[in-house]
Amino acid sequence: MNRWSSSTAWLVRVVLAGVFIWAGAQKARHPELFALDLEAYRILPAAAILPIAYYLPWLEILSAFALFLPSLRRAAGWLVIALLAIFTMMLLIAWARGLQINCGCFGTAGRATTDFVVAIFRNILLLGAAAWLTRTRAPQVGRTIRSG
Repeated sequence: MNRWSSSTAWLVRVVLAGVFIWAGAQKARHPELFALDLEAYRILPAAAILPIAYYLPWLEILSAFALFLPSLRRAAGWLVIALLAIFTMMLLIAWARGLQINCGCFGTAGRATTDFVVAIFRNILLLGAAAWLTRTRAPQVGRTIRSG
């Protein structure tokens, strides 16, 4: 990996982690409000909403930090991709249904109606960044290959 690519990967990792830490922290502060946002989608069974509202924010935060741990970086990248894909599908479903809801992406239940085009576009950009980052191999520091 050349220096430019390495610097770009670091910057992408910081941006993705920052988004996931911020989003997770906002939801973790008030999981009961996040549960209201989840309920508004009318997708999840009622029994699943509260556990998801309590655990998903922490999964977002932990996956963000794992992006910086070499041993977990690739798995964290795939987890971020999976989460973003699920979030994007939920946004698409809500938009197709004509729902006027707060996406819950960054907490703040019921404060503002989501602009689905903006939220979906943002998620697609983040998905692309996560896919690129997951595909990019980090330099293997201290490893040498010996033959013979």
